[in-house]
Amino acid sequence: MGFSEGDARNALQQTGGDVEQAANILLARGPQQQHVPGHEANRQQVEDDELQRALQASMMTTTTPQFSSQRASRSRPATKPAPKPKPKTAAASNAGKAALRRANTPASAHSSRSNSPAIALPSHPNVKVPTKLSDKSKEEQILRTADRLKSSPQALDTLYKTLKTLQSNPSHPKFRRIDQTTAGYQKSLANAPGAEDLLLAMNYRKSNLNVLTLELADPATLYLGISALEQTRLTPEYIHAKALLQFHKDVQQMFHSADNSAEEAIARSEYMSKLPTEPAMGGAWIYVNFEGLEQDAQFKLKRKFDGDDTLEDVLHWIAGNGTSILTKLQSGEWELVDGHRHPPACLDVVSLASRTLQYIGCWPSGKLIIRPKSSIEQQQKQKQLSHQSSSDARGLGAAPMLD
Repeated sequence: MGFSEGDARNALQQTGGDVEQAANILLARGPQQQHVPGHEANRQQVEDDELQRALQASMMTTTTPQFSSQRASRSRPATKPAPKPKPKTAAASNAGKAALRRANTPASAHSSRSNSPAIALPSHPNVKVPTKLSDKSKEEQILRTADRLKSSPQALDTLYKTLKTLQSNPSHPKFRRIDQTTAGYQKSLANAPGAEDLLLAMNYRKSNLNVLTLELADPATLYLGISALEQTRLTPEYIHAKALLQFHKDVQQMFHSADNSAEEAIARSEYMSKLPTEPAMGGAWIYVNFEGLEQDAQFKLKRKFDGDDTLEDVLHWIAGNGTSILTKLQSGEWELVDGHRHPPACLDVVSLASRTLQYIGCWPSGKLIIRPKSSIEQQQKQKQLSHQSSSDARGLGAAPMLD
């Protein structure tokens, strides 16, 4: 079979004299060339003779397999079977074929694919790669990029103002050339998904590394862009994001209002005087966060309360950090949400004011979130989820949802 005596000897040594396993090892790795020094020839001859006798003995014992297996288990140490070569998977085979095809395919063939609506993969004919956005029609580019801006109201409003100005005055120099390094661009558009893509779809081109220049102020393209942004402004995502943006501005103003108003400072002190004594031992932490400002430490409130303290005590504590916050909660313009529930449940600050924190489920731990009032669609979705997960109600009274 082309195997040397040295190959056979090494295989038998690895398998402890098992002929079948030794044959499998020889077939798996093939013949190997070994150079035997002259001074080891005699020793190898002796070992060959011993291995030959062991081979003959093992072949003789094949007629009595039960006896030979028992004897072998007592006489020779246990050895691990030789590792079998891992079979080549279909994925590895297909990857190798695909790499070979790419290497043999000229560059012109790759460039010709960009004009096709979808690219079929040779290894997976039923899977098609979607067309790049830049290869789609002008209308589809504008509609898609405008839709991506629905969660970035500041960027959308900035682009809407830009397109409206160009529609009325196409030669306006301020909007025909956009420097992407300015503070205004970095604040409003730099991190907004789809903002730059929309400008490119509106015929802006990069004349420099960080400069966009309008090549052609096409009236039809401007009309389409303005219409797409106006439709995006009607989506619930834009309305909620817009309200959240205004909410952040109001919170920042309310927190610092006492710095410039002595009347506000006095009113805050009156609310703080109504608070029960903070427990030195025991008690539980109550946390109040403002939606979207969780990472800003200056807008995080934390205080200890006892289980028999009421929601009204918590509201007085909140008002001690800004009286207008309590006013907006009581009017319903803002909502107080129990963040420990799933989905988060709105707490009626009027009807539950006299209830204890343990009763409404905010003790021994409470995480309250203040946010702007949800849109109609979000309220309906929240109400539907609350009925599906009524087992998540917390507290002795299981605080009701607002209708």
